[in-house]
Amino acid sequence: MPWLIGVNSLRFFAIVLILLYHFFRNFLPGGFLAVDIFFTLSSFLLTTSLIRDYSRYHRLRYFRFLGKRLARLWLPLLFCVVVVLACAFVLPRDILVNTPLNALYALTFSTNIAELITGGSYENTISPNLFEHTWFLALEFQFILFAPFLIAGFLKIAPNYRHGLKGLAICSALLALLSVFLASLHGGLFREPDRAYFALDTHFAPFVVGISFAALNALRPRTPRTQKFLPTLGLVIAVVTITLFALKTSYQNPLTFALALPAVSVSTACALFCIIRLQPNRLVRARIPRMVKFFDTLGNLSFGLYLFHWPLYLLLPHFLALFPDLQRSSAAFVFWLIPLLAFIVSLVLAVVLARTFANPKFFASFHKRPLAYRFAFVAICAILIVPAVLTIVTTPKTSSISAQLNSSKISHDSRTKRTASHDTDYLGAKAFLKVTDTVFATEFNKLANTPPTQSSGYRAADSPNSADVLIIGDSVTLGAKAELESTIENAYVDAAESRGIEVATKLLAGYSATGKLPKIIIVSLATNERTITDALLQDIVSVAGAGRQLIFVTAYAGPMQPRDSQNNALKSFADTHSNVVVADWWQVAHDNWSLMYDDHIHLNPDGRRTYANLLNNLVRSLR
Repeated sequence: MPWLIGVNSLRFFAIVLILLYHFFRNFLPGGFLAVDIFFTLSSFLLTTSLIRDYSRYHRLRYFRFLGKRLARLWLPLLFCVVVVLACAFVLPRDILVNTPLNALYALTFSTNIAELITGGSYENTISPNLFEHTWFLALEFQFILFAPFLIAGFLKIAPNYRHGLKGLAICSALLALLSVFLASLHGGLFREPDRAYFALDTHFAPFVVGISFAALNALRPRTPRTQKFLPTLGLVIAVVTITLFALKTSYQNPLTFALALPAVSVSTACALFCIIRLQPNRLVRARIPRMVKFFDTLGNLSFGLYLFHWPLYLLLPHFLALFPDLQRSSAAFVFWLIPLLAFIVSLVLAVVLARTFANPKFFASFHKRPLAYRFAFVAICAILIVPAVLTIVTTPKTSSISAQLNSSKISHDSRTKRTASHDTDYLGAKAFLKVTDTVFATEFNKLANTPPTQSSGYRAADSPNSADVLIIGDSVTLGAKAELESTIENAYVDAAESRGIEVATKLLAGYSATGKLPKIIIVSLATNERTITDALLQDIVSVAGAGRQLIFVTAYAGPMQPRDSQNNALKSFADTHSNVVVADWWQVAHDNWSLMYDDHIHLNPDGRRTYANLLNNLVRSLR
């Protein structure tokens, strides 16, 4: 709605918060709240348009409305998907596993549903989805599908127009409270933040807040502006409130869904109210401040920036890996270079998108453009489509990293099954820890009488109770299992994918209940962990018991997912505990990507040997 000067500036403010959150999550942990600014703005503008259309034609022109919105959302989304897949064609196939399916979810506006069904996590930092950010468009499209019936229904059944608007405003406010209540249950009481964030029923509040405010605004048309101070002050307070929530809120905080997200929606409605009151009395002759014009122009690019920044941010580290000199650059340089490049390229693509697929007038006037222009446009589209299709065709179903990790898991669990027959206590411990072998039953039968392969060196311990060194780890450790057991004398490795550090307490308690724990215990579980507290680490030390030496391994999760806070927590804890030391894997890995596969997390053969030698040297110094 062009008559609302300043709305696009609010969009620009929202996209800045989102970019800062994705690029520098530790600096702005609550930047994800800004999506509710977009939801509230979009709902307000769409509802206002529907109310005006209904008051003029006295009926709901649903398919015309849906077709216009679908064109504005789907064509830019299609352009984004094609460009991203075309860029990904030159990259290793391993990092693109599931990308064709994720692209399909994106183009059918079902990303949020797919994430809920598959158990996806919004803050997944190990194997992020290139199109995960399209959950935003999926949620908005699902709102667009039925919102017109809600709006038109109240206007139709009410005795008059004003009563219909009042009923719509009240009902929307009640629906907002219901949505906040459901979100509080899932995100707070049930500790299911992804369920609360992705689902429409729990994330419906910002949409109905927009509907309610649009109905109230239609009841009281804007009066001529008489003063600027109070609306300006209210706008500043609303923006500052949203900023403070973005700085202080975290995704895992239960109050996020009960307080922060509703507060952002209400603050956005307040900001809209102030923007409406600040509109010039005569727009045609008004002198719009240059700064407002500048931010409104940037706000027009917010949709394109949102579409492109996330996949580019994920792909750029793999493009940089193609240049050996950049791989040897400092971590700080790469840390700043990737966001900067992602922003610049996204901005260029957003400008292209705003002038083509996101411009309703582009195709209407396309036949009037010069023949050379039309030919060049079609040629560029064809050049992008071909590698995009090839990317889809050549992407494997399973990465080589996953295959290697599965192989290590099969070997580990096969040996567990063989030794359990003569170690009933250990079998009880595995039952206590809920370790099952149903998935790999066929492989177990094949390997039942086959000794595990060892590279060279020491033979692995049969159980943690007979080992001198117990290593508890995640997928990084699982991949290096053979090297660890053959490099470290009498070591036993217990590793599995997607583990957090809280698992160590349960594992140690189970092993302690069935026998004596080794003297040296290595815990390498910081890769998947969001927050590490002293209380959590103290629990691990307490369960391990007196006389045990613990080694905590720092994590490296790639240049775009810093683990500074987690690693600093490990180091600070070790400084205050004499029986705890740190193996600084981050220091080794952050400037040497050649030790890792294309995801810059899991270890290739050279990396596994380096990892094993690092831990072995530390173990020898403690023996």
